[in-house]
Amino acid sequence: MSKNICFMELVGSAYQRGLSHGRQVPELVRLAVSKWGDMGKADAGQIRRLVRKLEENIGRIHPEALQEMQGLADGSGVPYDDILKLNFCEVLWNDTTGWCTNVAFLHTADGPILGKNSDLWEGDDQFHVVQYVRPDSGYAMLRCTFAGYIGAACGMNEAGLAFGGSSVKVKPGCGHPDGVPLEIICQKFLQHCATAQQAVQMAAGLRCASQGGNITVVDKAGHGVIIEKAPCAQSLRWPADDTLFHTNHFVALRAPEQLLDEAWMSNSLQRLHNLRQLLPSVDRSPQGMKKVLRNHAPQGAICQHGQAGLYTMVSHVLIPRLGTMLVAEGYPCRHEYQQFTFPADTSLDPSFERQ
Repeated sequence: MSKNICFMELVGSAYQRGLSHGRQVPELVRLAVSKWGDMGKADAGQIRRLVRKLEENIGRIHPEALQEMQGLADGSGVPYDDILKLNFCEVLWNDTTGWCTNVAFLHTADGPILGKNSDLWEGDDQFHVVQYVRPDSGYAMLRCTFAGYIGAACGMNEAGLAFGGSSVKVKPGCGHPDGVPLEIICQKFLQHCATAQQAVQMAAGLRCASQGGNITVVDKAGHGVIIEKAPCAQSLRWPADDTLFHTNHFVALRAPEQLLDEAWMSNSLQRLHNLRQLLPSVDRSPQGMKKVLRNHAPQGAICQHGQAGLYTMVSHVLIPRLGTMLVAEGYPCRHEYQQFTFPADTSLDPSFERQ
């Protein structure tokens, strides 16, 4: 069984891309804002000051992001500040919208293969979209994200760089004052980096505004690394047996700001332990990766159905050398993966916009 996946093509300037995004799914954007962008009982003045500070920080290091969000606001009819709150929600809440598992095989017959399960709240797959993005500067990319967001849960570019990330909670107040949301960092290197080494170097110069994360990056040459990134520090974890994997806590990085929430930390540790036991016997192929992402071990299941309140709502397999992304919406154990590839003709008119 498979579900219809919302696919969109976003071409041209950052503003044009945001405008097209907003026009194609305005109702989903409004629904996402009402669910994730509502700050509820938070102090309105404090939220307003933090939004302006984040806007200033992003404008300094990646102004295209603000232009894309302005386009999103104009295209969907949602106020610009509400689009900002949606994109900044994890910083404003100092919390995660979900957790994830990432696995990479670096050397297979098809080149590197990156797998990712996005663990969200039940029903959040309704917001999920797959996008082909052709910016007017930088690399074209395929990315998986959510209606109203400009960052990516995972993605790959035409140069053969792919990434998948997992959130890591940090204690309130530990974000870097000049930092930006982690998704903005990933979006920047996806657009402008061709190799894993370049992504590592770019990420090292940027700071997180709130929570940190684990980011697996691989390139088509078979180089790969996990970037463990806290608000004020970064460490690298290298492959063992040509394999990389991470869940939602740091392994190499000693970060005192990491929040060791008992239930969620236990869930993350169990998934990591399960992967250590599971991966040595798995075939290094797309089918082998799907088997990992559909795993239902009694402890540390990779496909989650409510463990610690988490549900695997989207699953991804990225094969950068082939320019192919396989995506399953809903539990991957119940839904088939659908294939997305870069268009054969990438010279689309910059004014192109789906009606």
